Amino acid sequence: MCVTGFIRGDSLRITMAKIAELAGVSKATVSRVLNSSGYVSENTREKVMKIVREFNFVPDARAVNLSKSMTRTIGLVLPSTSGPFYMEVIRGIEDVLAFDGYYMLLMTFEASKNKNETRKKYKSLLEEKRVDGLIVFDPEADEPFVQQMARIKKPCVYLGREYQKIPIDTVSADNETGSRLMMLHLLETHGFRKVAFVRGPLDSYHGMERFKGYRKSLTEWGIKCDDELVFCGNFTREGAEMVAESIFSAKPEAIFASNDEMALGIIHKAKQLGYSLSDMPAIVGFDDAPWAEHINPALTTVRQPMYDIGRTAARLIMDRLSDNGHKAPMKVKLHTNVVVRESCGCFKNRFE
Repeated sequence: MCVTGFIRGDSLRITMAKIAELAGVSKATVSRVLNSSGYVSENTREKVMKIVREFNFVPDARAVNLSKSMTRTIGLVLPSTSGPFYMEVIRGIEDVLAFDGYYMLLMTFEASKNKNETRKKYKSLLEEKRVDGLIVFDPEADEPFVQQMARIKKPCVYLGREYQKIPIDTVSADNETGSRLMMLHLLETHGFRKVAFVRGPLDSYHGMERFKGYRKSLTEWGIKCDDELVFCGNFTREGAEMVAESIFSAKPEAIFASNDEMALGIIHKAKQLGYSLSDMPAIVGFDDAPWAEHINPALTTVRQPMYDIGRTAARLIMDRLSDNGHKAPMKVKLHTNVVVRESCGCFKNRFE
């Protein structure tokens, strides 16, 4: 059974035949668009949905649910809703879901005292078919648990890491390459040889990937990775401020903080300690938070494609709902790039 029409607020009905006629496609194509089943090109999908939006029609939820036992809801699991990274991911997901007439159910780890209990809850969402698919940002989830998620055989996309040996869709940013690109800028463009690195939590997957890029870059340039130049700031501004004096005491030429929050903490502490902008070591970050270009000095950082991560994950889910799981799992890794501003020493004359 397929959706046979759209119901408008004033009870007027437009049939699939009329939508097909206006769009210049077959009724079967309209059905695939409305039911998110089978292949339809993006151009055709847009043409059909444009007519739907123009006439202000919405799918009859009863017809959809009866025809496919679908909730038209996609679950999203995030560590938190605070911070620019998560909001951009949400925006990317919402743009795709809204286009396809889907809703989003959000769950976070914020209020959880036990992450494994939260994992059981989001696993049950998929098992009990309370959502049609699930997008999960839980990079610390271990492989045995993610393997359990893959066995459910319902659309599920993990964000943040690849899980190469597990047959499940993943979307991640290339953290290691982003770190290496930043190190290349510091080592080659500026000629720095004494670069301090500020890590996130030791069990953080992202932190480990960024540290790996830092360490490999030093090796490639014939520079020993000095443990005295590696510090832990736990991905927080406060954590970075606590170790900032120790970092400055090591007298590095440059400080690479593995996220922007820590870079901000180090810059703030440097000002408290009386450093002038021109006397600070080069300080760089990772993420490209929305405020990074507005602080003084503007922060040189690695830009993550936050919006594209969300959009790509949502598109993968929609494709899975259309192809009934026949395609092999996708391991999508999106590019990162260095955004050069003032804090690395480029354009230094602007604040001298």
